[in-house]
Amino acid sequence: MTAVPPPPPMAMPPMPGAPGGTSKNWMGITALILGIVGFLISCCGFFGLLLPAGAIVLGLLSKNAEKAGEATNGKLGNVGFILGIVGVVFALGWGIFGIVAGGIDWASYTS
Repeated sequence: MTAVPPPPPMAMPPMPGAPGGTSKNWMGITALILGIVGFLISCCGFFGLLLPAGAIVLGLLSKNAEKAGEATNGKLGNVGFILGIVGVVFALGWGIFGIVAGGIDWASYTS
C-alpha cells in the first residue's frame, strides 16, 4: 500500500496593520461613484451640491488612506475628487444661471 502524502502547510494570515492594506478601499470606490452620479445630476438642485461634496471629502480621505498604507486605490479617490469639484462648479453655475435668467420666483418663498 502507498502512503498518503501529508497536506501542504497552511499559509499565515496577513498581520493586522501590515503595509498595503485594503481596509479603506471603500472610500475610493464611493468617492468615484458619488463623483460620477453628482456630475450627472449637478443640475438638480440640492443633490447637485450634496453628492459632489461627498465625493470631494471621500476623495481626500481616500488619498490620505493610500499614503498611510490603509488603501491601495488612491487614484479612484483622486478621480472622484476631481469629478466632485467639476460637479460643484456645474451645480453653482446652474444655480447662478437660474437666478440670472429669472428661473426662480423669489416671491413664492416669502410670506
